[in-house]
Amino acid sequence: MTGRAPHVDLDSLVKERHLGKGGQGEVWAIKERKINKEWPIAYKEYSDTSLREADFAALEAMVEFIPSLDAAVGRWLAERSAWPVAIVDQAGRSRGFLMRQVPDDFTTELATAPGRRRIADLQFLLNDQQYIERIGITISDRQRLLLLKDLADLLGRLHKLDVAVGDLSARNLLFTLAPRPACFFIDCDAMRLRGRSVLEQAETPGWKVPDGEPLATAEGDRYKFTLLAIRLFLGEQEGTDTAQLAQVSNELAVLAGWGLSANPKERPSMQDWGGALERAIADPQRHRPLRRVPASPPTAPAQAPPTVPRRPPFATAPPRTSPPPRVQYMPQAAGPTWTGQRPMPQQPRSPMSPARGAAIVAAVLAALLFIGFGTHLVRSGDGSAPAGSEAASTGTGGSGGEGQTPADGTGSAARDQAAAVDALLQENAGTRSGVGAAVASVQRCDTLSNDADVFSRAATARRDLLARLDHLDVGGLSGGDQAVTDLRTAWSASAEADDAYRRWAVSLNSGGCSPDHTGDAPEFQDAAEASGRATEAKKTFVGEWNDIADRYGLTRYSWDNV
Repeated sequence: MTGRAPHVDLDSLVKERHLGKGGQGEVWAIKERKINKEWPIAYKEYSDTSLREADFAALEAMVEFIPSLDAAVGRWLAERSAWPVAIVDQAGRSRGFLMRQVPDDFTTELATAPGRRRIADLQFLLNDQQYIERIGITISDRQRLLLLKDLADLLGRLHKLDVAVGDLSARNLLFTLAPRPACFFIDCDAMRLRGRSVLEQAETPGWKVPDGEPLATAEGDRYKFTLLAIRLFLGEQEGTDTAQLAQVSNELAVLAGWGLSANPKERPSMQDWGGALERAIADPQRHRPLRRVPASPPTAPAQAPPTVPRRPPFATAPPRTSPPPRVQYMPQAAGPTWTGQRPMPQQPRSPMSPARGAAIVAAVLAALLFIGFGTHLVRSGDGSAPAGSEAASTGTGGSGGEGQTPADGTGSAARDQAAAVDALLQENAGTRSGVGAAVASVQRCDTLSNDADVFSRAATARRDLLARLDHLDVGGLSGGDQAVTDLRTAWSASAEADDAYRRWAVSLNSGGCSPDHTGDAPEFQDAAEASGRATEAKKTFVGEWNDIADRYGLTRYSWDNV
């Protein structure tokens, strides 16, 4: 450590109230202390695990960073982020750091939870318009564009200062719409300053750069900014379809196509985005009216959407027999405008046959039809569909004569091991029966006691399958050990989600239930978090399992049917 960064003794601080808890540690409001005599202070105390892993020399460098900047630049960074300002020590050992509390402008009171203010993270805005209005937020497309413009400017300035956000997502980015749309960063100790990080870089599920790409780079931030731009207009927590963005600005949709390029050097800069956003903001004719998601999809669109180059959400297109389309991309960098043309960038993809691609698209469409209760629930991955149905599988069950001889020479022993896993997967399909309906029932405050029993039975069934999975021998099955490990992770997280859903129903049943407030319960948040982990593990597992299933002619699965 350099010794230049200010240090504060923990015993001199008075914790006023608990502000939150995460995987890295806990955050507390500190009483009667302010930064620059104007900003209330918060203390982030690292967990024991984080303390063992933290590079406090890198944290010292972060604390020293703002004082090293020009005064106006330093104040700008302090006003737009919860940047570390001092190291906190106890008994000669560093325990965490001080930062400013989230400004009041970046908190909100939801219509579904009156009288309770919470941080206004961007996740609230990545929902359909009906949900956004129900929680009491009114936002126009112009405000969406202004938010993106503000974020583009923020990122551009950070990158010039050699700061990469790294774990950029809707969870660690806050917003305000008044007096003007603006953004505020939290979890700044997760950023990378001049190539150094306090803790090992991690990524939020659904906000990851392509496989193999270095983490916490300016190019990675541009990729995730593109995801945010798409999803802010798409009204979804996940997705890469630019059709809604194209309704506002075809230029932005083109930039988004490049922003998701597999080649990091092809992604537009924040300056490119800033120029395009300014032009979109200045064109009121392109702003959509406030919209709602229809109750059921129309049988045919009223008119064909504009043709824009965009990255499909799944790499399922058959091999091209003609040259790829060419689009014009005009960076707004200093100097003469370049008007040359280049082909659309290649997006990350894994080898996939057309038939297999069609099966996955069918599975996802079926999942989307099922997932309809709202964003808190829809990502849980705990829906169900009959095993072997057209939406979930294109293979045939069993290991009969239609199975292929494995090319790796593992023979019938490996086939039998794969078939044993498949048998558990098919049995598992029945364990999810009624869970989705029970969640919806709890949200309506209907039969809470019965719903709690549904969740309890689902958790018990899942753990029974886990016990049997632990006794399977897949040592002779190529890729089997890793697939089973990921399946175990997925099912364990799903069982945790079922337990949390049961506690949710029991708590509401005993403490009173209001349909407008069911999603605010901490048990529901626990369930959503566990379901999110389950979903990620399921997606990893099916990618591994379906290769095995193809090898032996067994059932293929989509993640939402695992």
